[in-house]
Amino acid sequence: FVQDDFKASKDLTLNMGLRYQYDGAPTEQYGRIANFDEATGTLDKPGTTVFDAPKLDFAPRFGFAWTPFSSRKTVFRGGYGIYVADYNSADAQFLPTNVPGFAHNYLASLFQLPLVGFPPTNIQGLTGTMAPTGFNKDWKSAYTESWNFNIQHGLGQSTVFQIGYVGNRGLHFSTTQQGNPINPATGLRRFPDFGGVTYYSAGLITNYNTLQVNLKRQWSHGLMFNVNYTYGKYLDDVGNSFGVTATAQDPNNVRNEYGPSDYDTRHALEFDYIYDLPKPHGLPG
Repeated sequence: FVQDDFKASKDLTLNMGLRYQYDGAPTEQYGRIANFDEATGTLDKPGTTVFDAPKLDFAPRFGFAWTPFSSRKTVFRGGYGIYVADYNSADAQFLPTNVPGFAHNYLASLFQLPLVGFPPTNIQGLTGTMAPTGFNKDWKSAYTESWNFNIQHGLGQSTVFQIGYVGNRGLHFSTTQQGNPINPATGLRRFPDFGGVTYYSAGLITNYNTLQVNLKRQWSHGLMFNVNYTYGKYLDDVGNSFGVTATAQDPNNVRNEYGPSDYDTRHALEFDYIYDLPKPHGLPG
């Protein structure tokens, strides 16, 4: 990561930076890991590369601050940056269950064997349909593009008014899909030798745009306050339920889920203040 501030003139300052990030594909020390190939409907050879990790995750940043007027009370600021998210290694925790003879993740009916909590039921004789985990071989790193433009103006000696536009767009957010759905016409799965397939892909998007207004007074004459108003709109096709990413109703048309986010809040008003009460006559302050 490199970044520098450059004072182009007494009225203009530029901020420029560049970050590079590389996250390799998940591995296991003894090669006990395998991917499910959705294209062929087969398990990869244990120990082979799970997916092609992105190698060109460059993230530039740029910003400026400009004070054009002689009063020095008005400042124009803006910026743009790309921010790459770390790979969530927890997504790969079930890949060892794809290795034959080592571990398996099965779909089985509770009626096949009565389950007891303590002592635990011996499930070695339980049979079921293998439910593997798969990853998109052409994996993309999730990243966010963020931008903003705002104007600050000083009011008196202790109060600042600010109005600005802030936006961001998220790309390649990961999601899980049903990689082996049942055909409603035939009642059969696409790959009949397997049960449900938990398939990870990196194709979700988010979009956030907002107008932000702020009035802030620094401590002066026993009073300080901060007032913030936000008018925004948040769209995505991610979906979230109790902290768990929801799957698309139609895994072949994830874009059909695009709409207002679970976190979409059009109007938000927040304020806080501190007021130093005058000292009553004859009593401690």
